[in-house]
Amino acid sequence: MKYLSKTLIITLSILFSMAIPSMAYAASNDSICNGIGAATSAGSGCGSGQPTSLNHTITYVVNILSIIGGIMAVFAIVYAGLRFVLSGGESANVGAAKNTILYAAIGLVVIGLAQIIVHFVLNHLP
Repeated sequence: MKYLSKTLIITLSILFSMAIPSMAYAASNDSICNGIGAATSAGSGCGSGQPTSLNHTITYVVNILSIIGGIMAVFAIVYAGLRFVLSGGESANVGAAKNTILYAAIGLVVIGLAQIIVHFVLNHLP
């Protein structure tokens, strides 16, 4: 059972990690161009697939890393939940599962705060 759950988690992680960059690219390209009408304006760089400035590049990288980190944290919580349910009441396994859930939740909070800090700093730069 343990081998099967690890294999399943690794397989799903690989599949999602291949799909996430394309979804993040589409989302960031829309936010850079501010809609479909701006995508056709000359010289704006919209629709070319390339970020137009350093701020957009940083935003794009932070968004991708946040998505990957968030997915990893969710998988860690699911895996820890399975460990918690299958622990059989052994205090060492229960404690390890609780710690994994706690650390994954802290990771999600850190990812959210990183998003807020990066966007705040980039929006307040000249």
